[in-house]
Amino acid sequence: MEPSEKYPPAGRAGITTGGERRALRVALLCAFAALVHALLLSGRAGPVDDDYIVWRYARNWLEHGVYGFNVSGGVSDGVSSPLWFVACALALRAGLAPELFSPLVGIASFVLLALQPALGWHAWAGLGTVPCALFVGLGAAALVSGRDRTAGAWLAVAAGFRLEVAPVAIALALAGSRPTARRALALAGPSVVVAVLVTAARRAAFATWLPHTGVVKALPLGDELAYGGRYLVRSLGEGGLALSLAAAAALALGRTRASAGPAAPDLRGLGAAAAAALAAVLLVGGDWMVFGRFLAPWAPLGAFGCAALAVRLGGRRGALLVGAPAVGVALLGFAALPGAASERAGFERWWLAVGDALRERAAPDTSVALSPIGAIGWRSELPIVDVLGLTHDAFAGRPARTDVVRVKGHHRFDGAWVLDQEPDYLVLGNGIHFDDAVPVRINPWEADIVADPRFERDYVRRTVWIEGGEGRARLPYARRRNAPDL
Repeated sequence: MEPSEKYPPAGRAGITTGGERRALRVALLCAFAALVHALLLSGRAGPVDDDYIVWRYARNWLEHGVYGFNVSGGVSDGVSSPLWFVACALALRAGLAPELFSPLVGIASFVLLALQPALGWHAWAGLGTVPCALFVGLGAAALVSGRDRTAGAWLAVAAGFRLEVAPVAIALALAGSRPTARRALALAGPSVVVAVLVTAARRAAFATWLPHTGVVKALPLGDELAYGGRYLVRSLGEGGLALSLAAAAALALGRTRASAGPAAPDLRGLGAAAAAALAAVLLVGGDWMVFGRFLAPWAPLGAFGCAALAVRLGGRRGALLVGAPAVGVALLGFAALPGAASERAGFERWWLAVGDALRERAAPDTSVALSPIGAIGWRSELPIVDVLGLTHDAFAGRPARTDVVRVKGHHRFDGAWVLDQEPDYLVLGNGIHFDDAVPVRINPWEADIVADPRFERDYVRRTVWIEGGEGRARLPYARRRNAPDL
């Protein structure tokens, strides 16, 4: 059978084949499901704290010409997704707010994977994670259609959102069933160029290979693997993205029919890319966020891979062995949504209210030291002292305190440095007031701030009532003795 017979051309003049009509109906159904899913999450999900960090960078760049978290602090590199920074800047230029733009782009991006709760959540969360998944998916679709250059171009756009797309694209190109130097260059070359250019620019501007977020989150390999392993296991109850990638990776071990011609789906390359994506997440240890944010960009590889593996195993047997577990684990993710929504109400929505209160009550040049810098920093517009070092390089050479901190990405800190900055206000314990017996539960990475003699000498503990996302509540804080109460 000739390739043209096995893969017939598309219909002309608007006339489509039966397969294309079925694909169109499935796409329309997914679009409707995505809209329903988005509406169900309305008011319960939204941009996460880290997303507001990028938005503040974009605002400072547009309004003050400074690529930095604080205008007065000069340039700093706390953005890990270059293309998402550009998108946020363009949205701000157009007058769009994070609460509108981030979910709008996310919802439009995850339309073809509408029923996956992990992607539904991250579509609202921002950070460019789901738009990255969209372009990875377009690259995978072009790959299985035999359009290598198109696949390489889509993957290059995805690399603009997340640079780790480049090594995954290399795995896809080198492990395929038809490996040639020309084909590898077409598939992986563009994304590698993007990654090299961004990394070279970062190195020239900031003398580092990684953004500050990557530097302070990096751990010894053994610790990263331990965190990454737990992260992958945890994902099984939050949508099962790791399971779908593992199923897709099985394609790399199988055989493809070389006689199918140049347009044959390259299942081996797809499987290798899924395996590389899993390895990348394992090596960086994941992060603290619900629904496996680091797995989300690779969801299309899992979706394509599960479908291909089911076909390879054959008929109902394949659908049962591959489809049933994937669908079942995905459905478990919906059970995690109420807890995630409750966490957002208690944190991001509260932090936005805290930021509003600080903007209204504090002088414009007042500095505030805290850990959740995103939403509070975005709404307050005040100078922020970053306790966790996500937006400055002061902690770059510090050892990771894995002995006292369990939360991924929170292992480097220095209370003495924070107090050296002489912030006017300190918001500790995430700004959460519990009860009169224990008004503030200090985070482990903030303990050395309170233990420093200067804290008791120079600061006074206070609380203030503010209107929060769930009603009126108290904000605990500490002010310098010469600063006014909020």
